[in-house]
Amino acid sequence: MLRFDDLQAKVATYMPPEADLEAISRAYVYSATLHRNRFTRKGEPALQHALEVSNILAEMRLDLRCIVAGLLPEEGGTEPTLLLAPPPVAQRSPRRRRR
Repeated sequence: MLRFDDLQAKVATYMPPEADLEAISRAYVYSATLHRNRFTRKGEPALQHALEVSNILAEMRLDLRCIVAGLLPEEGGTEPTLLLAPPPVAQRSPRRRRR
């Protein structure tokens, strides 16, 4: 059975050092929350399926956005970019016109 630590270690071997590997953790926690008490037709936990999908994507050495998308539930509703985006920066006030 695949574990999250295995996935994280695999992704860390090929991602650049500046990659936000915490995005995978955030996606995993989010996915675990939504997959709680859900099972596949075969009776396996739905979260295990998501881990295996992301593992296949990691074996293909795909980017972080793809790995995160593999962890998300199939029903949709959450864009992978929401888990990858940095915290919002305070918006600047509009420029005043000079007279």
